[in-house]
Amino acid sequence: MTKNIQKKLKGYPSRKLETAMTKVKENIKEDLTLSTRWFSAFTTTQITTVWRAIKANNFKSYKMMWSLDNPRWFEKRPLHSPQVTVWRTISSSKVYGTYFFEGNVSGQSCLDLLKSQVFQNVVKKLSLGKFVFIQDGAPPYYPKKVREWFNSSLNGCWMIRESKNLACTTNLVKEELLILRNCTSQYPKDQETP
Repeated sequence: MTKNIQKKLKGYPSRKLETAMTKVKENIKEDLTLSTRWFSAFTTTQITTVWRAIKANNFKSYKMMWSLDNPRWFEKRPLHSPQVTVWRTISSSKVYGTYFFEGNVSGQSCLDLLKSQVFQNVVKKLSLGKFVFIQDGAPPYYPKKVREWFNSSLNGCWMIRESKNLACTTNLVKEELLILRNCTSQYPKDQETP
């Protein structure tokens, strides 16, 4: 402790003051965002003792606020949280692979993944006329490059389902049933379209 503070604290038990000041000093170094009121409540000392401890340890007392949180405190956080987008192919009999997108999913990154991994695995296991690629209407499928690639590689056997829950959707419109009828041999041809 400095001599100036010891002169000002006549009559206050020095041992209690020293323990309170060491508690405050340790807690300040751990988290600078905490307030003087919090320090006072945590160390069970008077708030003036907290102020003295802050001044004795050369912390700027004007930066400590009189609230539970310091509203002028800025903490650096990354703008985008680290995340991975997972994509799977579901058929009537099997779930194919788990494909990962790192970073943001754009039309180009989606097209690269479809070309390099997804369709190589799916087309090897299924013949081209036996499946229809139904997509959920996500924005990476909107770019013209992606749609042109679908048309050229899938021979028109693909469609967009703009539904929130595709797995529970049973109401197919007339155009979708026609695409299904033309693209797959598994669809019963004697059944009428609604």
